[in-house]
Amino acid sequence: MIGYGLAKAAVHHLASSLAEPESGMPPDSCVITLLFGILDTPANRKWMSKEDSSTWTPLDFINR
Repeated sequence: MIGYGLAKAAVHHLASSLAEPESGMPPDSCVITLLFGILDTPANRKWMSKEDSSTWTPLDFINR
């Protein structure tokens, strides 16, 4: 899991760095980063009932 966490942190940092105004990206560029996680759905709660769901992404968050 150390490699996974390290890679995910690197992607977060890369996206944040590229989105900065002085990043060297062309003017009017847009940085879009897809960060995958577990959605808090009834099906996930059923199939992963023993897991800690406190860190799962609520559907309200992505339905804005």
